[in-house]
Amino acid sequence: MNVNYSVGYRSGIGESAETRATTSDVPLRPPHCGFSNVTHTRVVGGRPAKLGAWPWIAAVGFRNYSNPHWVTQWLCAGTLISARHVLTAAHCADNDHLYVVRIGDLNLKRDDDGAHPIQIEVESKLIHTDYSAESNNNDIAILKLKDNVPFSEYIHPICLPIEIKSLRNKNFVGYNPFIAGWGALNFSESYTKALMELQLLVVTNAVYEKGF
Repeated sequence: MNVNYSVGYRSGIGESAETRATTSDVPLRPPHCGFSNVTHTRVVGGRPAKLGAWPWIAAVGFRNYSNPHWVTQWLCAGTLISARHVLTAAHCADNDHLYVVRIGDLNLKRDDDGAHPIQIEVESKLIHTDYSAESNNNDIAILKLKDNVPFSEYIHPICLPIEIKSLRNKNFVGYNPFIAGWGALNFSESYTKALMELQLLVVTNAVYEKGF
C-alpha cells in the first residue's frame, strides 16, 4: 500500500468529489496528546488492552438497515487526532452507512469494564482523492465530527508529527510498533468486542508484496 501525500480529497457525506488546497486552524499538537495511562511491555501474539492504554482509539459505527432497530455495527477503527477529527481508512469512510464514532471504550458489549465512552455522529468525511479500492493505495480518510470531543484522562488525541520532512525520509523497516483495535483475531473469526493490542514488525514493500 502506498500513500500520496497531496492535498487532494473527496469530501462530504453525500457530496460530490472535489480537490482543493486547504489550510486549517486545527493545531497539529494539542496541549495534552499522545500519553497513555498504561506502561506498555512487549506483546507477542496479541492481548486484550487495559483501560486507558489507547485513549485516542475510536470505534467507527455503521447503520445496519437490515435490522428494524438500526443496531449499530462497529466494523472499523480510527484515531482521534483533534477534538473534531478522527483519522481512519478510506475503505471504511467510503460507505454511506457510516454515521458515528465511539471514543474511550474498552469492550463494545460490556458496561462493567470501567470505561465511560462517548458517541458523536459524523458531520462529514474527507477521503483521499487518489484512494483506490483495487490496490488499497492512499487508503486514508478523515472524519469530521458534529461536536467537540470532551478530553479526559481516558479520552484524548494522539500527537501528530510536526517534522514531516524528516519523518518521510526515515526508514521504519525493522521497527515493532503497536497496533490496537477491535478487528478479527484471524480470517475465520468475527470481529472481537474487546479492544486488542499487538506489536507488528515493519517490513519492506517487497517482502509485503511477496506475502500477499
